[in-house]
Amino acid sequence: MIAPADARLAAEDPSLPGLGLVLDPEAWAQELAAALPRAGVRGARATYVRYKPGTSCLVAFRVRVGDGEQDVYARALRPSAHDKLAAARRRQEDRSNLGPGGLVLERWAVAVHVFPHDRRLPALARLGDAGHHHVLLERILATAPALAHGELQRLRYNPERRWVGRLTAADGERALVKMAAPARARRALRAASALAEAVPAPAVLGSSARHGITVTRWLDGTPLDALLSATPSAAGAAGRALAGLHGADGAGLRARSAHKAAGSLRAAAEAVGVIAAAPARRAGRLARDLAAQPGSGAVHAVHGDFSADQVLMCDGEAVLLDLDRARRDNPACDLATFVAELELRVVRGTLSRRAAGQAEEALLEAYCDAGGPAVTHGPTLARDVAAALLLRAVEPFRLRERCWPEQVEMLVGAAERAASGGDRARGRLLATG
Repeated sequence: MIAPADARLAAEDPSLPGLGLVLDPEAWAQELAAALPRAGVRGARATYVRYKPGTSCLVAFRVRVGDGEQDVYARALRPSAHDKLAAARRRQEDRSNLGPGGLVLERWAVAVHVFPHDRRLPALARLGDAGHHHVLLERILATAPALAHGELQRLRYNPERRWVGRLTAADGERALVKMAAPARARRALRAASALAEAVPAPAVLGSSARHGITVTRWLDGTPLDALLSATPSAAGAAGRALAGLHGADGAGLRARSAHKAAGSLRAAAEAVGVIAAAPARRAGRLARDLAAQPGSGAVHAVHGDFSADQVLMCDGEAVLLDLDRARRDNPACDLATFVAELELRVVRGTLSRRAAGQAEEALLEAYCDAGGPAVTHGPTLARDVAAALLLRAVEPFRLRERCWPEQVEMLVGAAERAASGGDRARGRLLATG
């Protein structure tokens, strides 16, 4: 049954007749099962949503089939989106584990795309073909032919954005395979090259700009986010590694303007207003206040999306991952993003308030001790933490949390408290209540 908050969204956006359907995994799975009676669909769970009011709503699903799950995503569209609907209809001729590679639920104007047939990642169909992926990888891994013929296992998939897998050769050698839109993949390679001397990173074994594929050597380690509950002090290693990145020259990285940063805050506040009426005015006011405050003026190489799940711990040292958003910016933005992600975990119930506070303090102290250039206390960092929290306020909705309206409001409240907490001591930027 559709959740009341999702039902309200669907009722307020009649231009997308299938919005209520894709926000209701049970009803959507029933429709899919009726459309594909031979596929054996037994249910589905939503893992991610991207919603553009009046235009589209993409929902990623893991569909239960037999003893396993299949990646499928659906896009609720306007009935007048003829080209986009036609593209999904053409996928009916392609093959997948459910039968066709795509279809349209005509009554609802919902386009369905079955893995590996991705609208934005066309080469995924070749990489996702278990019997033929080696043909593509042989060209990319000319110096490692054994890997090219290895077994490819899915690790993460964000439809129309990114696919990540592990490649394992017969002799046990492993590699990490990433596919993204070609432009994004090229940016990541340029950033890795620009920061190579400052940031430990896995060696690139091969890449294809045309297909947006990058293959890097596999690193054995533990993701930092898996350690924080039991060992929050491990965040200190991330602080030291980040200080090294911020000390890099970063020549060739693009810079982000204050105008673009302010636009991102306005967009975040508008997104909150679309999905959650209660904190809408507060989010808008906060975005205006934050945009009016001056930044630190410092410009350094930054990660651009720094959080615990972007850090791999290898023998006590931190390796920073996913540099596709690296740029030149205020270095405090990376610290702020890490702190905001800690708060998001607290709100979602995956990290205790105590552990989050300890991890925050460990990160900031280690960063400062390692000579990081960003200010690690005071109103400037507090402002950046507030901005990072506002930018992530809709994440509970996107991640399909059951109590997402309450969690969105909690994150807006946390952003407000951070914005007024510039006189807090270092390591205490997040509210304790």
